[in-house]
Amino acid sequence: MKLKQLIFLMLFLAVTMLSAEVLSVYDIQYSEDGTGNSIYMDQTVTVSGIVTAIGFEGDKFFISDPEGGAWKGLYIYDFDIKPNLGDLIELTGTVEEYTNLTRLSDITISTVLSSGNEIPEPSIVTCSQLQLANAEEWEGVLIKVVSPTCSIALNPANGDFEIKDASGDVVTVKDGFFTYDELAPAEYDIYLSITGVIDFSWGTFSFAPRTLADVRQRSINIPELQYTGTETFDIPIRTYSIEDTEDTEDIDDYDFVILFDEKIIDIIDYDVSGSITEEFDGVVTLTAPAPGEIRVTCHTGSIIIVDEDDALLITLVGKNVNYGTSPITFDYFQYEGADALKVFGSSIEIKYRSEKAYLEIRNDKNSKNIFNPRLNEEITIFVGAKLNSTGANSKVIVRIYDAQGRLKATPYNQVIDNNIGIDSFRWNGKSRDHRLLPPGMYICFVEVIDRNTGKKHVADQPIVISADL
Repeated sequence: MKLKQLIFLMLFLAVTMLSAEVLSVYDIQYSEDGTGNSIYMDQTVTVSGIVTAIGFEGDKFFISDPEGGAWKGLYIYDFDIKPNLGDLIELTGTVEEYTNLTRLSDITISTVLSSGNEIPEPSIVTCSQLQLANAEEWEGVLIKVVSPTCSIALNPANGDFEIKDASGDVVTVKDGFFTYDELAPAEYDIYLSITGVIDFSWGTFSFAPRTLADVRQRSINIPELQYTGTETFDIPIRTYSIEDTEDTEDIDDYDFVILFDEKIIDIIDYDVSGSITEEFDGVVTLTAPAPGEIRVTCHTGSIIIVDEDDALLITLVGKNVNYGTSPITFDYFQYEGADALKVFGSSIEIKYRSEKAYLEIRNDKNSKNIFNPRLNEEITIFVGAKLNSTGANSKVIVRIYDAQGRLKATPYNQVIDNNIGIDSFRWNGKSRDHRLLPPGMYICFVEVIDRNTGKKHVADQPIVISADL
């Protein structure tokens, strides 16, 4: 082989090996430097990890090596990528030390390698391990503090509260993902555990629970739910422990009402398999007092005793009606006619994941595709596009044509980048020159363009502008 060919081959192999190198989170985070700075600071790297938390301070997220643990969590500072929990994602970006917080930013490549992976178990740590001198190894890691007590109640000024555990040290619980208004932390409140990801700012380490379900108390609660299919889904109702004491020896029934958005979901049934209700031979009645409302009553064959907190009481069965986010909240919950301890609801996201363009048109007054702009009516148009790991990947254009195929209006031309994949807008029946269109039938044509591939999907439906009576 000629020398030039040999040199070229060696260079090619070297470049290929370098470009193929994918770091672990541990590679980036581990540091023996007293400052905690990454050895890859200011370098462009490629790293892969499991998504452990999403929606931090709006858009950002965290990843971890699959096994979890010290030095194995990383903050991803990006506004556009919208992964799901459990995604195995590969990212190319720049390692930054922002006020001594190691993070990956300026992401240029994002690829979801697989979805639905098991999220690493949180590492159990003490408040003492989260103090400034000890906590560098836990930066970005999913952790759990067991049996803490609220030492400083919710601060309305910044939305944080503080906890203390058996170590005697205090740690701030930050509102990075959601507010704690419903939780209402008060001094001396006792928690079974609090799980969250470690953040560093203003010279201190704090941690942020991802959802209300990460803050475990003696409570009636519903975990956070996400759903992307078309079949039914489970809504587990979980209960705190109930001991056999004088105060509880007569508990043999419960009664609660769940409220939800009937435009997004419906609750159609219940399931007692593996639940406390099944264990104590409960007879359940499910009724619907009003739209968006379900009442569950149960009388058991013996006194209810629950040996563990967060035990499954009963499972409700839901079905999606449309795309969007529905709250699932308790109007009330009672054991034997008395209000239960803290009661927490939840929410469920019904995401659009079809390759087809989504289009739905309705008048809010009658759910039909007919409206009269001359009576100041508007019609709501829902459009949707499947999102991939980069989030805002599809541009949607909505055009209105008359019966002769002439373009009359383009009321929507933008990128859909929300987590559901569906957006809506109201059309006032006006043309491109802001004049009211005459009565008649029009065609609403939606074009979805994948910004990554250029592939297009279309859909159309009629809209009728009615005449004055």
